[in-house]
Formats: sequence, C-alpha cells, structure tokens
Amino acid sequence: MASRELLVVILNHTNEELNTEPQWPTLIHGQFIKDDDLPPPQTILAGESGMLRCKSNHLGGGVEGSITYRVVGFGPRNEVTFFWSVPYVGVNKFSAASAIPNFQVQTLGGHGNQAVVVFVFEPSQKADGGMEDGGVLAAVAKYPLECAEGPLNGFNHS
Repeated sequence: MASRELLVVILNHTNEELNTEPQWPTLIHGQFIKDDDLPPPQTILAGESGMLRCKSNHLGGGVEGSITYRVVGFGPRNEVTFFWSVPYVGVNKFSAASAIPNFQVQTLGGHGNQAVVVFVFEPSQKADGGMEDGGVLAAVAKYPLECAEGPLNGFNHS
C-alpha cells in the first residue's frame, strides 16, 4: 500500500457536459492508479460523475495534482480546474476554480492518509432561489468532514 492515496470524485450537478484533454490530468507528486474499472474520466456528462485514483510513488511521498475540464458550449474561457494535495507531512488541501461565474464548486471530505475528496460542480445560483436539498449540503459543507476509520461517533467541528 502506498503511504498516501486519494480517490477524487467529481459530481457534475449541472446540465452541461465536461470534457478534458489527455494531458490535463497532471500530477506534480505521485502517480495515477491505472484501473480498468476506474480510468481518469475524459468526459463527465450532465448529471453524472467521474472518479480517478492516485497514490504516492515512494515511501515518504505525497500526492499533488489537478485536472481541468472544459464546460461544453461556453465560449473560450470555459474551464473548471480541480486541485489536490495530500502531503506526507501536513494538512491535505483541496480547491477548485471556475472561469465561468455561472458555476461554483463545493469541496467535501478529503481527510486522512487514504483520502476521498468529492468536488460538486453546480450552478452558482439555484433557478428558483431555494435549496433543493433543504439546506443539507450547506450544513455538511460548513464543517470539514473527516473520513472515519471505524464506527462514526460524531463530527469534529474544529
């Protein structure tokens, strides 16, 4: 087992298709885990999800990288980029940037040596001005989530 592993999940909660180029998933540190069941996704259809896995490539190493997608049908500046860093020592960091103001990205999870991070790509404003989930996503996103190694006893809000 690698010293650090990461499963990246990208949820496309829009009506738009996301496409990437073969050279865009980049790793500064680590390597992609090539799995026939889980290849890095070249396309994430509207309402669908994509996943990719990466791991450190040596003892004492971390994982750091990004993947950029184009939002189909949106002019020349139509990119959204997802970034991750799972260092051997230090705090895991995740972020995302959308060149299109119509969209935003929520980041959930991502704690631990074998981390799972979920990027939720969604419209910036709900069409009806309300929250489809009754505020559950906002409540979950307010506090960082921790991946439990055993039974879940509660949330750490620190």
